Order: sequence, then structure tokens, then C-alpha cells
Amino acid sequence: MNFDPFDDGGEAAARDEVDAIRRGDSSMSDAQAAEMLVDSVSGVMVSVATGGPEIKKVDASYKREHRALGAALKRLGIDYPNRYPDLWTWHGRWSQGDMPKYSDRRVYVAGLFAPIREALADLKQATHELAKGVGDGGPTGWPQIDAQLQRLQRLFREAKDADAYNGVGLQCVKLLTSLGYVVFDAETDLPDGEEEPGADDAKARISYFVRRVVPGKEGENIRKLVNAAYAQANTAKHRHTATRIDAGVAANAAALIVSILRLLSEEDGARVEVASGAGKI
Repeated sequence: MNFDPFDDGGEAAARDEVDAIRRGDSSMSDAQAAEMLVDSVSGVMVSVATGGPEIKKVDASYKREHRALGAALKRLGIDYPNRYPDLWTWHGRWSQGDMPKYSDRRVYVAGLFAPIREALADLKQATHELAKGVGDGGPTGWPQIDAQLQRLQRLFREAKDADAYNGVGLQCVKLLTSLGYVVFDAETDLPDGEEEPGADDAKARISYFVRRVVPGKEGENIRKLVNAAYAQANTAKHRHTATRIDAGVAANAAALIVSILRLLSEEDGARVEVASGAGKI
């Protein structure tokens, strides 16, 4: 019986793929790899304990996949409760007398891996919700912003390691910087006597725009949201151990700021039309 889901290219290819998962440089995401390895590792444990293959024939692949699964789960922040580094240790456990029936052993293994399956399912759902929320509000009318939102969606969808999550953070910073370009107009937004902020000072440029369109305390919360989004983008960009949650929150926060500023821009434009008489019949 074959227990290895990674063997389409032969035993050597399967071994290389599992080793790549352990190192964190597989083409699969850690979540996808962990789902497959949970099925494989738990399947071997059940099989050898219920009249399946001899331990000596599958122990090497089990140990390799056990280590790879532990590494992938660690990167995902999920606890790995399987404390059997090899199948002989597992044999010693099921032979203690409290699991005399095959069904007892199946139930034990199912219970051992249940928290992992639940955590992976929760992560998958959370990731789906994050990805669904990134830039899904339709075209903004700002071509540069629309193009950057599409790139942000793709980067987040494809990201699978800390370096890629850093890339998502960088794209968020670029998006916010571009927002500073499109919404800020020194002639209308910059108060008299103040120096124009630098071209890359997104927070200041957006803040001036918000202060004019929503003056006083009413705009304070919006400015706080912008600052928080910028801070989260930089966290995802610079953190060496950045996670999918870091990147996902940063991406959704940046997309939220796009939506907010587009709303303010539309309201501001409508006011200008009314004030100029363009809205009169």
C-alpha cells in the first residue's frame, strides 16, 4: 500500500519534495503541505497499528514526513501534538494494553490529529475571508490605484512565506504612497504658511486632504485609520517572521483606505459641482 501523496515523480522526487517542505522552500504553501502531510502521517500511524505494512518498510518515510509536518505547522503557528518521532515509538504506545482493538487505535490517532485539522480549517477560512476582502470594491476610477490593487491581490494570493509576505507589505506601502499622489493637491489642501510634504510622505499628504474634506474632530478617526494602515503595511514589509495574517491585515487595511479616500473624493467633487452651479437645473 502507498501512503505517500508526494510520490507522483517516484520515491526520490517524493523525498525531495518532503525535504523542501521541511526547509520551507516548497512550491506548495505551508497550509497546503500541512493538509497533505496530516493525511499521510496519520494514515501511516493507523495502518501499521491495524495490520498494515511492517514498520521497517515505512518508518523512514514516516520520520521524514513527521519532521516536515512539524516544521510547516511551526511556521503556521499551529501546535503539533504528535510526540512519536518514529513508528517504533508509536508501536510501544499502542502496545501498552489500553488500545487492544484496531478501532481503539483509529480513534486515538483521529483524536491526536483533530486539533491540527481544525486549526488548518480555521486558517483556510480566515485566509479566504482576507483574500476576498482585498480590493474587491470594483474600479476606483484611478487607473494607477486600480492596477496596484490588482497587483496586491495577486501578491497576497500567491504569497506562501515570510519573504513573500514582506512583498505584500511593500506593495501596501506603494499603494498608500500612490494614494498620496492622487488625492493631495497643494493648491487646495495645503494650509497657508505650511511647507508641502515630500512626494513619498503619504501619511502627511493624505492627512492634509482629509483635514480639508472632513475638518475638525470628525476627520480625526479617518486620519487614525490611515496611520494604522501605514503602520501595519510597514510591519508586514519589515518583520523577518511576517505571517499571512500580517500581510492579509495590511492588504485589507490598505484596500479600506482606498475605499474611504475614494468616497471622500467623490463627496468633495460633488460639493465643488454644487458650489460652482454645475448641479443647478
